[in-house]
Amino acid sequence: VSGSYIRDTQCGFKAISAEAADTCFRRLTRLYWSYDMELLTIANVHNLRITQLSIPDWHDVPGGTFRNSIKDSYQFLKDLVQIYRYRITGKYR
Repeated sequence: VSGSYIRDTQCGFKAISAEAADTCFRRLTRLYWSYDMELLTIANVHNLRITQLSIPDWHDVPGGTFRNSIKDSYQFLKDLVQIYRYRITGKYR
């Protein structure tokens, strides 16, 4: 969807410049898990540089935001389809 390879798109830590924040955040339409993919897609559409940094002290929290695997997975898939649709129709411009 985003057009970029990021090993862990769902990592909660995001570092973003003020210019990139202005470009990306005002175009976001998704919440929860798909927010990360939409943010990366918008950045990619606008040719913003995306770099993955290793944060050595960053750890997954057991149980985290994972609620209902079937329902959440279905919603994430629906969101990815919508993000793709927005990307190809130019909504993120």
